[in-house]
Amino acid sequence: MQCDKCGAELQKGKCLVCEMLATGETPGGTTTAGWPIVSKAMAVHRLQAAEANAEMKKHNIGVKFDNAGNAHIPDRGERKRACKVLGMKDNDGGYGDA
Repeated sequence: MQCDKCGAELQKGKCLVCEMLATGETPGGTTTAGWPIVSKAMAVHRLQAAEANAEMKKHNIGVKFDNAGNAHIPDRGERKRACKVLGMKDNDGGYGDA
């Protein structure tokens, strides 16, 4: 099932993406300044969002793509892992980032 608001997959009846955006907490329970972020640079075409979500789920990465194709990234570690899977270079990353 998918969230009516953002299109992300529901887990246990609730949308983690909408919850992260509302509270600022990552699924792991940590709160960090500036996270989660919505990335248009890592976005996919809106018709490929479901495929991209399946790929992230396959690699156990917490990045979710909404109906518009924008990437919702919970923290630095998930951004690093997503960049590696998608074959992207993170120009905004610091030491230890992809």
